[in-house]
Amino acid sequence: PQDFSSTFFPPDCYETSHAWDLRNAANGFAAAGTGSVLWQCFSAPVGQVMTLSTPTFTPFGVPKQLNFDVAGAEFTGNASPDQLFVEASTDGGLTWPITLASMTNAIGGALNPLGTSITGGYVPTTAAEWATRSFIFSGTVNRIRWRGVSAFSNNFFADNITVTDPPSCLEPSAVAISNIASTSADVSWACAGCTGTYIVEYGV
Repeated sequence: PQDFSSTFFPPDCYETSHAWDLRNAANGFAAAGTGSVLWQCFSAPVGQVMTLSTPTFTPFGVPKQLNFDVAGAEFTGNASPDQLFVEASTDGGLTWPITLASMTNAIGGALNPLGTSITGGYVPTTAAEWATRSFIFSGTVNRIRWRGVSAFSNNFFADNITVTDPPSCLEPSAVAISNIASTSADVSWACAGCTGTYIVEYGV
């Protein structure tokens, strides 16, 4: 697990690409430990790329689940959100052909759990401002990176990075409801790595 408790940054064998990608004392979910990684898009110019990369590790040989906590906000009135891409490599970081996730800090974006919009530089202060994001990666992956791209909007954070076995029943993502009527509605979702048939449970 990586909880960024050490004031030494980046952590041992991790790599960062820019000074706007740094450690902050804000702590995910107010959990044990102190610190998180900050993508300082409140200050970084438009288009600035900031990466955090894990050490190269031995491939697991079977799918695994990457978990980490996020917090973020948009800058009020900014037309474009900042972005974070979670990418994977099978050659130790020479190339990054696998995109595990693409997230933004816009209202409704995965980096902005509370839909926060402010005019100052954002720093989370409560556990409620954090949420856990999880993504499955293949057994051939041997390195992971988080690639932030600034739109000069506002800050976002990550903390408590872990790798676990994936659940037997994966939670869907990008759930959307449309064509709502008195007796029916259309529901769509995305589920990376799902095969076969779905079991849908619902209630009223």
